[in-house]
Amino acid sequence: QPRIFLRMAQDGLWFSAFAVIDPETQVPSAGIKLTGIVCALLACFVPLEALANLISLGTLMVFTFVDAGVILLRLRSVSEATYHATEDPQAKDDEKRNLARIHDNVVLLLIAFFGFLLSASFVLRNFSSMTWLVVLLLVAACCCGFGIASLPPGWQAIDEQQVHGHVVTTFSCPMVPFLPLLGLGCNTFMMGSLPPSSWLLCFTWFALGVAIYFSYGIHHSSLGKKAEYADESGEAAP
Repeated sequence: QPRIFLRMAQDGLWFSAFAVIDPETQVPSAGIKLTGIVCALLACFVPLEALANLISLGTLMVFTFVDAGVILLRLRSVSEATYHATEDPQAKDDEKRNLARIHDNVVLLLIAFFGFLLSASFVLRNFSSMTWLVVLLLVAACCCGFGIASLPPGWQAIDEQQVHGHVVTTFSCPMVPFLPLLGLGCNTFMMGSLPPSSWLLCFTWFALGVAIYFSYGIHHSSLGKKAEYADESGEAAP
């Protein structure tokens, strides 16, 4: 965890004091101290079962974000290839708007996919007699998954291949978006089986992280500053 604080601080997403390496010990001492204090407080005041469920939920949530991120990164690669392959300025503007619409629709479908599966898991855990509702929610989630798969063209044509005449080199995950959706679905279903107390603790922790990000990280992000510079110089991707 201290190394995560170090990397986040170096990227501007966490307070700059955590980016300092102790010259004598060559370790991020601020991150180690904070991690030790937080772990001690959690061990003293949070029941072990609740803490174990919280860790499980947090880990599954991170894996869920990773699966969704793979889909969005692949979509971004397809969008960049399609955009740069378009030569006519008017067609570029139309393509940019179309790709933005596709991206928004994919994000909405991902959220719906997550919500339907989470609801199905919750109903199955607490109202096992309502099988029809579980089936209905699973069908709705599958429809969202197929909607994601059918929105953008060329999901698979990314790894060192020609996409509309433009060569794109990027990380290649097989069977996109079906494999990431399968991972996202499995993680979500397991998350729904955890007790409500774990969700309350997780949302509290999540709200704290969001508050820090929007009050500090978003204004100091090195990646955000690069994007702003690219926008000003006219080199931004769509």
